[in-house]
Amino acid sequence: MSMGNIDESWREYVPADVAEKYEVFDHRHAALILAIAFPTEFAEICEALRLFCFTDDEVRRRGGNESDFPKRFAHVMKGKFGWHERRLHGKFIYEVERPGGSEGEGLQRIEHAQTSHFVDYLKGRIAVDFEWNSKDQTFDRDLFALRTFYDAGVISVGVIVTRSSELEGYFAGLGPALAEDGTPQRHRDGTPKMLREKFGASTTHTGQLVHRVKAQRGGGCPILALGITLHCRVAALPEELVQLERSVSAAPRRRRRTCIRQANGHLGSSCREEE
Repeated sequence: MSMGNIDESWREYVPADVAEKYEVFDHRHAALILAIAFPTEFAEICEALRLFCFTDDEVRRRGGNESDFPKRFAHVMKGKFGWHERRLHGKFIYEVERPGGSEGEGLQRIEHAQTSHFVDYLKGRIAVDFEWNSKDQTFDRDLFALRTFYDAGVISVGVIVTRSSELEGYFAGLGPALAEDGTPQRHRDGTPKMLREKFGASTTHTGQLVHRVKAQRGGGCPILALGITLHCRVAALPEELVQLERSVSAAPRRRRRTCIRQANGHLGSSCREEE
């Protein structure tokens, strides 16, 4: 399904079964670049998209962007394919020549540290972010991060997966939201808390993402935006996904040292320990 693409050439590169389950918006020929230059990474992303699904009961239960859905996508990306969150921390160093200084001497050194930028998953030169139900300003952060990674020469393409705007009608028809014990959530006055209240217009969905991409919030970074539709809805989770989630949950967490460098004349670097 298309999200207002002027150029429909992405259909040649996005597998038909993925295009059936997701709305697709292709910015700066991201699909072509992924399919031709990064076929392994693109195949892994497509497999994660194929495996992702949800049930009515899961949607109704408590949880925002830290609900089961981001974790489910993470189980495939991290547990099956080895993608991980990454941070980019830049340091810009300027050298200003003082009057009368000879070559290599008399330089004034000025350093400016830059804000750290995160992406949910990074592998090779491809970055992926997943947003289920955060505030819509999260897209500004994501796009700025992709733009920064791209300008720094760290990535070639960015991918953002979020829910399709078409799910709003589906949420409205599910009735009240459920607590963890399965009972309806209620407001302080005792009235039921309807599920549609959790998924407002100012949360993350394709309607909030595409206009930001079109406005060049991601700079020159090619971006493939994918919207989760009702075609991802299932009556029960497939056994392959259930077994994968069990194995990932049971696996011990290992700490990993991550270093990424950004350059502007000189290199600045940042390292951190993460699970």
